[in-house]
Amino acid sequence: MTTIDDSWDDDHPLDCRELDDGELDDEYAEVLELPRAPLPRPGAVLASEDEVHRHLLALVGPECDGPRSLWILLLDATHRVQPLVIPLDDLPVMPDEQLVSNLATMLRSLLEGHLPGGSVAFGLVRSAGGDRGASEGRWSRALRAAMSSTEVPVRAVVAIGRDRSRVLPVDA
Repeated sequence: MTTIDDSWDDDHPLDCRELDDGELDDEYAEVLELPRAPLPRPGAVLASEDEVHRHLLALVGPECDGPRSLWILLLDATHRVQPLVIPLDDLPVMPDEQLVSNLATMLRSLLEGHLPGGSVAFGLVRSAGGDRGASEGRWSRALRAAMSSTEVPVRAVVAIGRDRSRVLPVDA
C-alpha cells in the first residue's frame, strides 16, 4: 500500500498573493484589458422595453456567444428588477410545448406567491441570433401564448445574439 505524505503544507498554508509578482502575464494582457460592462444591479426600475433590452444585454454579457438559452428576468408590480435571474441552457431549436407550459405554471406560482402584480421578461439567446429569425419567432409566440394562458404578464421578449439584439414585437 502506498501512503502519501502531505504534511509539507500543514504548517505553511498557501497564500496565493505570495505567488503574484504584480505583473500581467503577456499571454493574457489583451484579455484582461477588455472593457466589461458593469453587471446590472437588482432594484432598477425598467420603465420601457428599451430599458429591459439594455438590462438583459448587460446580464447575458459574453454568454450571447454561448449555447442557445433562455434568460428569465423577474420584475415586481412597479417594474423593479428582482434579484433572481433564471437562465435555462440547452434550449431546443423548436419550442417544446410541455417545457413552455411547465415554465408558465412555475412562473405563475412564483409571481402569485412572491411578486403579486409582477411580470417577466425573456431573453432568447443564441450566437447567430438576435433578430426576427424563425426560431426566435416560434419561441416568442410560444412563450407569450403560454404566459397568457396562465395570466403571467410579459414585459418584453428580447432576441440576443453575438452581433445584434432587438426587442421582438408581440406578433413576432
